[in-house]
Amino acid sequence: YLIEGEVGRGGMGAVYKAVRSDEHFEKRVAIKLIKRGFDTDDIIRRFRHERQILAALDHPNITRLLDGGATDDGLPYLVMDFVEGLPLVKYCQEKRLSVTDRLKLFLNVCSAVTYAHRNLVIHRDIKPSNIIVTREGVPKLLDFGIAKLTAPDSSETLGRSATQLMTPEYASPEQVLGLPVSTAADIYSLGVVLYELLTGRRPFKVKGRNPIELTRIITDSTPAKPSLVVTEGRRVSGERSLISSQLRGDLDNIILMAIRKEAERRYSSVEQFAADIQRHLKGMPVAARQDTLGYRTSKFIQRHTTAVAAGAGLVLALAGGLAATRRQARIARSQRDKAERVNQFLQKMLASADPRAEGKDIKVTDVLRLAGESLGSDFVGQPDVSADLDNTLGLTYLSLGQFESAELHLRRALDTRLAIFPRRSPEVANSMSNYGKLLVEKGDLDEAESLFRHARHTFRGERRSYDRDLQLARVTENLAYLAGLNARYEESIELYEEVLNILRYAIGENDPEVARIMGKLGNVLTVMDNREQAEPLQRRAVEILSAIHEPGHPDVASATFNLVGAIYAKKPDEAERLARQSLDTCRRILGEEHVDTVWALYNLAYVLINRERYSEAERYVREALERRDANFPDKHPVIGSCLLLLGRTLMAQGHLREADSAFQECLALRQSTMPAGHWLIATTMTFIGECLVYLGDRQRGIEIIGENCEHLVQKLGRAHEQTRLACDRLERVGRWRRERGN
Repeated sequence: YLIEGEVGRGGMGAVYKAVRSDEHFEKRVAIKLIKRGFDTDDIIRRFRHERQILAALDHPNITRLLDGGATDDGLPYLVMDFVEGLPLVKYCQEKRLSVTDRLKLFLNVCSAVTYAHRNLVIHRDIKPSNIIVTREGVPKLLDFGIAKLTAPDSSETLGRSATQLMTPEYASPEQVLGLPVSTAADIYSLGVVLYELLTGRRPFKVKGRNPIELTRIITDSTPAKPSLVVTEGRRVSGERSLISSQLRGDLDNIILMAIRKEAERRYSSVEQFAADIQRHLKGMPVAARQDTLGYRTSKFIQRHTTAVAAGAGLVLALAGGLAATRRQARIARSQRDKAERVNQFLQKMLASADPRAEGKDIKVTDVLRLAGESLGSDFVGQPDVSADLDNTLGLTYLSLGQFESAELHLRRALDTRLAIFPRRSPEVANSMSNYGKLLVEKGDLDEAESLFRHARHTFRGERRSYDRDLQLARVTENLAYLAGLNARYEESIELYEEVLNILRYAIGENDPEVARIMGKLGNVLTVMDNREQAEPLQRRAVEILSAIHEPGHPDVASATFNLVGAIYAKKPDEAERLARQSLDTCRRILGEEHVDTVWALYNLAYVLINRERYSEAERYVREALERRDANFPDKHPVIGSCLLLLGRTLMAQGHLREADSAFQECLALRQSTMPAGHWLIATTMTFIGECLVYLGDRQRGIEIIGENCEHLVQKLGRAHEQTRLACDRLERVGRWRRERGN
């Protein structure tokens, strides 16, 4: 091994960067060697102990032991993978990771410690500098130098001297007291690391190394809630306010439970600690709860017996605290009772799927129908619960593309909430947003936009929190979609970018919701003929979703046909392959009647038209139009789009009368659902004009194309793709006339 330089020093050794260079291979490694003056028998035993531990551990988030030996003068050394990266906290700060992304990174560290504990190893010195994050974002746990084997028959035991090698800022109370150490010590240290990771501060300020003062601070002082530390003594920016709101509640309780003074009151395992974080990320109830008033009071009295005896005012404080506790208990009981009622209803729903009662071929939609029918009788006098369930059933029907059933439940949820909650409440805003989504699918865009704007105004007035931010992001997304549909593209882009900023901060960069909004933004950029910006956004969205979901997931299919729109002109082979792939997925997973399947048919037909395979394109677009019914009324945007494509395929094949009929029907639909002067109406008119020319009404046809070309120039600009295509249409019919001497 050729030493290249020293990279760090610890309590018992120095670490060097080195290269193994021999006739077999070359590899960069880290070599840990005992420092001169510290090569006592006890430390050498420790060092050999670490080598044994590392050799037994094989986990992607633990540094791998490659080799070991002794120098010529007898000093033992370890050879490990060289981990190039940044300490955990510094990495998160430099990358400006969101709270969610930090938690996901921390879960990898928990996985490593869980693995070590299962292999009967306690680390005992977990701290940010011992967790290095690589350039690829993979955390690696280093330095098992003072780890303790927990196997009962282990001959290797570590006494009080190991305590002196700990890092006090991250050490558990039992460590600083020199008591027996268990896996609970690592849970405590992980809690301190998470506290610092999310707040930028440690829970305790340790000054100096006075043993008495150190013990007092770690064993007696009470850490502040992480949500309060974020804004304490600092200028409170919007960013810090948002972080504080995200930590408030569950994360406060999770962290404080991990760093409780008594080992038995912490999480029973790192696995349980990690599971609570995962439950929080999924929006589920967590096991951690705030310390009870009785517990906090008993601890206070133990520490301040004299002051309590002298303070008569404490009685009043306790009385007030007990009243608050009773009030919170009533709220908790109410929430518990509500949850129990909902649980019973869900059990009834699932029981309705019993084949002995309904037959072996009962479908999900049948279960939903039976559930909806029983709502009125099951929740008499409980309108808040029935509204919640109506809302859930309505959104389920909406996701299945069954708009009539969705309207029944979403409208009922909105009416119920308007009756029992203030109009400016988040409950009403949530229902308005959901009902507005249904109206968009039915083509009632003006009413939908009015509901979205009301809901957005309400959510903006609410106190910032994780749930509020997600609700605000969803309703802003709906407004962005409508702005794009109404050709207000700059507004649409601005709104989608606002949604991305909210989501990236609230849930992280690599979340499926972020990928979905990237796709939506990419679609607007595609419509504006800005494909150079749209394509990387769409590819990134597909990449994020493909990393999360299994192949064939409908979200991946949806992102894929968004990508098709950005690349079909320059990469037709890839576009057709992806369009067919996404259609197959939608058919298999979502079914023939789902709205995404209909759009996938349209998408493939569009690609085929641009490849001049008109008869094949006609077949797919007619299949899409066969879905016209109550779920896909004529006002639905997909119907007008498919009629235009049908007209194009027919005109290209010489079926001019049929083509004109399809174009005229498309025009009538678009004029009834879109504002006057919309560019889609102008585009439709240019196709009608071209068809008229071929039918013999040449002068009128050319006038129509020319008028609408001018309109597109004014509306979209001369460089826009739709303007260029319309001008090409005008040139094409002019050339056609000249060739015929007319």
